[in-house]
Amino acid sequence: AEVPVVYLDPAAAWAAQVGAVPASPTGPRLEAAAVARVILRYQLARAGVAHDQEYEAVLFPLPEQTMTLSPLVVDYDDRDLLAAAPNAARYVIPAAKVGTKTYWTTLQRDLADHLVASESLQVWHNPDLKLYSRVGESEQEFVARCGQVGAEQADKQAAALRTKYEAKLRAIDTKLATASSQAQQAEAARNSGMMESAASVLGGFFGGRKSASSITAAARRHTSASNRVGAAQTKIGDLQMQRQDLETELMTEVGDLTADWQAKAASVEPVEVELKRTQIRVTDLRLVWVPV
Repeated sequence: AEVPVVYLDPAAAWAAQVGAVPASPTGPRLEAAAVARVILRYQLARAGVAHDQEYEAVLFPLPEQTMTLSPLVVDYDDRDLLAAAPNAARYVIPAAKVGTKTYWTTLQRDLADHLVASESLQVWHNPDLKLYSRVGESEQEFVARCGQVGAEQADKQAAALRTKYEAKLRAIDTKLATASSQAQQAEAARNSGMMESAASVLGGFFGGRKSASSITAAARRHTSASNRVGAAQTKIGDLQMQRQDLETELMTEVGDLTADWQAKAASVEPVEVELKRTQIRVTDLRLVWVPV
């Protein structure tokens, strides 16, 4: 044969999967199988994937025609395969032409075709964030990582909003401080004027020194002062309402952008990294005689 020949140790962990049994007193009955170790290289440049995966399998019984294969994936170890034939072994002649180079070349080619058709690697993609998962990263882990990136983007936009709204809030606060000061001054002036006017006008009137028109003029001055206080307080109320509206507007904008980035972070989709024929490398292929 053009490939190494070995013998399966019945004590191997996967021996029972292929129906191997301990040798009988008259010696083992051996049937032909093959083991293969293959390196599968997955590549997808846009996702940053360049990943090698080891594939190990046994083919038993060994098929005469290799176009359609049904490998049994096993994790085999070189210690499972013995170099020396068991005593008094009896060989079952296989239908497969294991003694020809052509058979093994064809088997290797058809195994590669089988792997191209059956094996693939899945990663996750977030189109909005332009992110791909790492090999082995679960959907849940990837979504969590996208959530962190989305939160960072939301914070950046929120910082820009803070700068925008801080200027507006400072302007309103400055107006509020001025309006409050004016209201206090107007109220103080009204109270002071009212007391002075009451003492002067009413005292003069009852003393016979002031006329009715003097009282009317004093009332008008008091009304005017009260109106100034009222106007100042109305202005304060208007400014406070503006400030409240501005705060509500800010909270709405921050809430909207946070929800937007959360939605973007949660929007992920699977991407299949296909295996190409040129990315398959068979590193081990051996004829194995299995005791049955």
